[in-house]
Amino acid sequence: MPTLRQAADDKSWRVRYMVADKFIELQKAVGPTITKNDLVPAFQNLLKDCEAEVRAATCSKIKGESRLRTMSTCLA
Repeated sequence: MPTLRQAADDKSWRVRYMVADKFIELQKAVGPTITKNDLVPAFQNLLKDCEAEVRAATCSKIKGESRLRTMSTCLA
């Protein structure tokens, strides 16, 4: 998880963009506990990113992110 946290806070907007763009895949890969503890805070930070491209990529994942969180809550 340290590498993923660093990628979400990377200096390069392209790295942050890729984290945002692949967010649903990352969420599926790490499971509900890590998603809740680590990915959701990173997602919130990406929504406030200074680069419009990063914010747009993050916003495009909101529907999928909320669907997966709802499913993981039901399974827990």
